Amino acid sequence: MVAHDAGAARLLFSWLESLDHQLNFCATGPAQKMLQRERPTTKIFSDPRSCLKGCKLLLSGTGWSSSIEHQARLIASKQSIKSIAVLDHWVNYQERFMRNGISQLPDNFWVSDEEAKKIATNLFPSIPATQLPNLWMNDVISKVEFYRAKFGKKAPQLPAKNLLYLSEPTRDRNSGKQTHEELQHLEHWISQIPMLTAKGWVDPYQAQLRIRIHPSEALTKYDDWTTKYTCQWPLSIDKEASLEKSLAQADLAFGYETQALVAAVRCGIKAISCTPPQKERGRLPHQEILRLDTFNQGKQAYLSQ
Repeated sequence: MVAHDAGAARLLFSWLESLDHQLNFCATGPAQKMLQRERPTTKIFSDPRSCLKGCKLLLSGTGWSSSIEHQARLIASKQSIKSIAVLDHWVNYQERFMRNGISQLPDNFWVSDEEAKKIATNLFPSIPATQLPNLWMNDVISKVEFYRAKFGKKAPQLPAKNLLYLSEPTRDRNSGKQTHEELQHLEHWISQIPMLTAKGWVDPYQAQLRIRIHPSEALTKYDDWTTKYTCQWPLSIDKEASLEKSLAQADLAFGYETQALVAAVRCGIKAISCTPPQKERGRLPHQEILRLDTFNQGKQAYLSQ
């Protein structure tokens, strides 16, 4: 198994838990941290070539933050090793398999929901896409319910008292390179809180705003920005170790294209994708995710959804 980003690693770990003794692991970045935390005795290979030695099957993620998964697919192809790639997200599928003008597709896709399967089938009709149960998401939902009961919190309420912003690095839609527009998204989000308050979405007296850091971001990344606005809003960095604890306390979730925004929806939390003016909208295909730019267009049917 070769992985870098957290999303695919979460799915692979949940699907392959009973087969750990048969697997070689090559992991970097967020996937490596996750593996070290959840399977501390597991040997981690430093490069995909040594990891694939003697293997008959490659299971890989499809992240943009590294080329290690792409390298593994190239090696597997040259050595006639069957390759399966996990599509854990819903955007830029073609670009995920391209590095420096070289494309290397797998023999099969694994996906975890109908939306991903539909996109993969449309883009790559000759490659089978197998939908597996999203065990990770099921576990998230179960844990969120557990923590809500532990915290004595009922279902998410509106007007919202606990607002959770789920951060993520923004990327160019063609190259996959980081555009560093995260602060623009945050600025737009916080500028619209008064509007959401006026429209009955946010409690003007008890609102608490938290930012949860994406696994690939430094924990101190937004400290200066948060300090800038603490005089205007009760704003802080979410210190919870687990996503489930963060979601369990949230009444309303915000983000852009992060998978965590989909997790919020699955946990019964109303989720809003924030896009600054003149910027491209988030591309998550899930109809339940609302768009912040529609609120100023007089579309007020959401409170009853």
